[in-house]
Amino acid sequence: MRVTWETKLVTEGKAKRLKQNTFELLLDGYHLFPIGEELTLYKTAASEPSGTATVSSLKWEADQTVLRYELHSLHSTN
Repeated sequence: MRVTWETKLVTEGKAKRLKQNTFELLLDGYHLFPIGEELTLYKTAASEPSGTATVSSLKWEADQTVLRYELHSLHSTN
């Protein structure tokens, strides 16, 4: 089992809104994120930061990572 340690959130447009500021992101493979720490949010790995968020839960199942996070700030794209 290969695990990747992550220090930023990259959504690639795959995050689903669950509540007002709560999102869920499914990632292929096993990824480990710090829970309760503010992380920089990116739309793609090569893009500028688009905001900040805090991971609230992390679950591994069927070679996927299920991640829930709370969005704190969103930078304007205009």
